[in-house]
Amino acid sequence: MKVRSLLKFAIFTSSHALLQSERLKFEEHPRDQTVIVGEYVKLSCKANLSNVEYEWLFNESLIASQGSSLTIPSISSSDEGRYRCRATSDKVSLVSSSSLVQVFGAALIDHRPGKNTNCVLGSSCQVVCSPRSDKFEVSWLKNDQPVDKSLILPNGYLEIPHVSSSDLGQYKCQVSFHAHRDSAMTTLSAMDAPKTGIVLQPTPPSRLSVRFGKNVLLACHAVTQNDLVEYEWEKDGNDVTLDDNKKLVGLGNLLIENARGSDDGNYRCKVQGDKRRGSSTVTITLSVADIPSPVFLNREADLAQCLCPEKAVFYKNGILSRPLKNVENSVKIDQDGVYQCFCPSTTVESSASENYELDAPAPILLEILEIRPSGFKVSWATSGSASGIVYLKSRDKGEQQFPFDGTEELPIAVTAGDYEVKVELLKSLGDAAPGPRWSQTVLVHIPEPDEVPPKVTDLQLRVNNENSIVCEWTPVDLAEDYILIIEAENMLQRVYTSATTPFKITSIPSNIKVLESINEARANLYSENSSAIACKGSSRLLGTIGMDGT
Repeated sequence: MKVRSLLKFAIFTSSHALLQSERLKFEEHPRDQTVIVGEYVKLSCKANLSNVEYEWLFNESLIASQGSSLTIPSISSSDEGRYRCRATSDKVSLVSSSSLVQVFGAALIDHRPGKNTNCVLGSSCQVVCSPRSDKFEVSWLKNDQPVDKSLILPNGYLEIPHVSSSDLGQYKCQVSFHAHRDSAMTTLSAMDAPKTGIVLQPTPPSRLSVRFGKNVLLACHAVTQNDLVEYEWEKDGNDVTLDDNKKLVGLGNLLIENARGSDDGNYRCKVQGDKRRGSSTVTITLSVADIPSPVFLNREADLAQCLCPEKAVFYKNGILSRPLKNVENSVKIDQDGVYQCFCPSTTVESSASENYELDAPAPILLEILEIRPSGFKVSWATSGSASGIVYLKSRDKGEQQFPFDGTEELPIAVTAGDYEVKVELLKSLGDAAPGPRWSQTVLVHIPEPDEVPPKVTDLQLRVNNENSIVCEWTPVDLAEDYILIIEAENMLQRVYTSATTPFKITSIPSNIKVLESINEARANLYSENSSAIACKGSSRLLGTIGMDGT
């Protein structure tokens, strides 16, 4: 694998041969579903070619050959899991992305209120009740009459400002989904205000997690007389700036909308009262589960390796394939055809697909040039003028196509963001007949106009007593995400990422039994918008590493 840093940005490349012009592909994948026990469920998929045979898999095992639709008349909890369909046409097979089917029982409420909820008259009061899924709807009733929806927080809690005696009584939290309902009762009663200090009630959770792109509420509520307090929020020691992404809801709750990786961190809510009452604080650690974006890395001999933060699932020509034990997220290229890598997380799955030939010649050399906030230029000059298509894919804008003919490079105008750029060369000019179709994929980051490259200090590489290579550094900007690439003689390159810094990389490929006479080991550190910084160690420092005890 070769990794380049051009004009201050890290680029990962992969290449492969395309086997046929009219390839089997899915036009419709089965969709995720949230259902209740006993409901009817139907999953569907559709391929682009005619005369296609379909099969269905459940948790990667074959269960049925029912055509392009799979029906479950009355679903049970044992049917919860991932479903995917396999399409076969003219001896070519392909599997779809999976559908995650979540099955809930009669209990739709995750956090139920207690039998009694005590509130201070003249102060605000927060009553807990949260659904088990964000697809469920929460409503509140007081004495069987609907409560104003503006009092219901995004997490389902009820927050009543300036409680009066008329607010006391019996309340029902009602969670509904389709025709199913679950409810919990609580009685609001009056209590005396704390005589000293500030009490946070209900107690916020110390840790929360949220999917990328979803909303999350960080609840912070103080019980004190007349609400004479101020709420302040900090993230990793810095004041939280309220904007389109972060808003205050109710009195002091922080709502984060469309959560992204940069929202990870430790949030501190400080409730400040007068001199007599002082202040009270609580810290909530938020983890944002990013959508994985797998990509096949550059082919190494008969090895196909998929970049995925989790354990990848591989298929070769529609058949489940066990990954290699000695190289992370890799399979052996032992047949021509379509290789698929599925990168799952708790709730979402994304995929990458490549076509490999056993005797494929060397790939084209693809370069990304002149990266600027306004766009970039893609070049294949070493392969000569050619015709083909550039495919540009981003999370926000989907896929775009840019045909070209008789050129060695193509400028592309884009806005800031992360892109997957795929180039297909159809043939070189002057060829008597079209040659094999070649493609190569790169990942590239386009900066914001005001991005400033961060710096790191104390960058060093060494071998520790656990027979592993360690690269340590201290970042100046703790909010940065870093990419680390380690390589040494007789050793495959490995790519690591981390959303938290500083950190150590303490692993080398397990298939390397002994690394002897290492002349130099090198680790390149990248941030999203900085040039590479070398982290080097000499043979005198590294010595010999024995992974098998030798």
